[in-house]
Amino acid sequence: MAKTLTKPTKTLVENPAWNEVAAVSRLTLMVMYNIKAPVQTQLFVPEILHLTTILVSTGPVTMRTAIHGIITSLVQSLIIGLRDGEDDHKDRLKRILRDCFKPEVLRLFGLVREDCSSEYIALDTSTEQLSVDSLERITTFLLDIVDAGAGSSGTLALDLSNGLWLTNVNQAWQMSGELAGLAWSRPRLSNCRHIFNRGLSLS
Repeated sequence: MAKTLTKPTKTLVENPAWNEVAAVSRLTLMVMYNIKAPVQTQLFVPEILHLTTILVSTGPVTMRTAIHGIITSLVQSLIIGLRDGEDDHKDRLKRILRDCFKPEVLRLFGLVREDCSSEYIALDTSTEQLSVDSLERITTFLLDIVDAGAGSSGTLALDLSNGLWLTNVNQAWQMSGELAGLAWSRPRLSNCRHIFNRGLSLS
């Protein structure tokens, strides 16, 4: 993502580094399928969420399905990573996993499809109001994943409350104007406070 700094553009898709960003995102999706070692995925939860909020609903269908796949794989790894006796959290994550394929959630990722057997189609997210509303909902959806995946210890939520996600947001200011705007508009201030509150309540 830092390579977008060399030649800033109005949108990420227009940036010369876009093809590399898209390729690395697809490679990340392939790595995320390795859910036999969930702890490896959980080490990078804040980074995954940060990049998701920047790249969600961006680019062609293949890119949007990659970001959607990364999140569904994250939920699966969190389910596997929960300890015995945390059935309530597992049930919540399983419900969230099912929700990932519901039309209203797919729309948050800029995707639509007529039925479960049809191909994904890119949703037009060019309207600013639609984009802002969707970004607020996707942030809330990601926070629900963290809350459920934290388990009884609340480790994931505490990691976020320690500022890892916000650190990533601050670093975005060193990149292109497009990334800076996305990073701050997507996890909005109210949602950032919500992260802290959840982390503290679980401590």
